[in-house]
Amino acid sequence: MRPKAKSNRNYEFIRRHHEGGESLKNIAEAFGISYGRVSDIMQDYRKRIFQREQNGESLKEIADNCGISEPVISKIIQMEALRDKERRARDEEMEAARAASFDEYHNECSDREYTAAKEGIYEAFRSGMSIDELSEDYMLSHETVLRLIEDSLVSIVCKIEADLTAALQFVKENLAMIDRTER
Repeated sequence: MRPKAKSNRNYEFIRRHHEGGESLKNIAEAFGISYGRVSDIMQDYRKRIFQREQNGESLKEIADNCGISEPVISKIIQMEALRDKERRARDEEMEAARAASFDEYHNECSDREYTAAKEGIYEAFRSGMSIDELSEDYMLSHETVLRLIEDSLVSIVCKIEADLTAALQFVKENLAMIDRTER
């Protein structure tokens, strides 16, 4: 099936369900695909409609492009906005729980354990793990993971600064010694 034909078919699912009141099971049977696939496609296309509205496209433009009435487009956008708000609230709750969990962990662990965790997270980050993966693997909030990486980077910068200061002092002492021997 060509991409445009597939897109039209997918919008047809939404039309038949939201405008015609047809069940997902009947739509799946009519098109010869599984109920789960129809459900997944509709969810994806509702999100696309919502995203288009978020990107500034008017209801009329979306409706004309999709072949779905403006009231249905409006209803879909309202439902998706509510789902989006609920998703964000859930994510914030999880983030807060992770942060509290880390604070509790940090209060209970020794400085040595904290340093080991910080170095482990930094090494995993250097090897390519994303902040999301680190957050999930270590069961820490994104903010905490970023704070640990920042602490590691600050430690590295301080060590480099100390090494450079020592090297500069060494060079100054050797230059002074050379000046004394040349006189």
